[in-house]
Amino acid sequence: MRQRLSDDEYVERVRKQDRTRRRMCWLWPVLLIGVLYGLVTFVEIIQRFTAGLPIDKRLLYSAVGTGVIFGVAVSMIAAQTGIIIKHWIDARQGFRTDRLMLKYHDELREKETSNQAMHQRQ
Repeated sequence: MRQRLSDDEYVERVRKQDRTRRRMCWLWPVLLIGVLYGLVTFVEIIQRFTAGLPIDKRLLYSAVGTGVIFGVAVSMIAAQTGIIIKHWIDARQGFRTDRLMLKYHDELREKETSNQAMHQRQ
């Protein structure tokens, strides 16, 4: 059974997750570029493979193979691109509730500290 966290422990866990998300936000565009680069490389490999075939077979294999591969690849890339863009937007602008909680928690701690210091002077 999981141990229940105190407020301070929970805030520190959220703060750590927020720092990690901010560091990782540029991972998603880099992955998108990698996927697109992989697609271009794959097309070049198919072209090199079909270059050695006789002209009639080359055209047939090129057309059918490229059509099937592009059909599957385009749908997969479109889905992956959507996922990547969503994660990037979430990392840049999302998780507003967590960020507001951190902001107000820090403000509350500052007020508590200043109130304690004021009471100790009196």
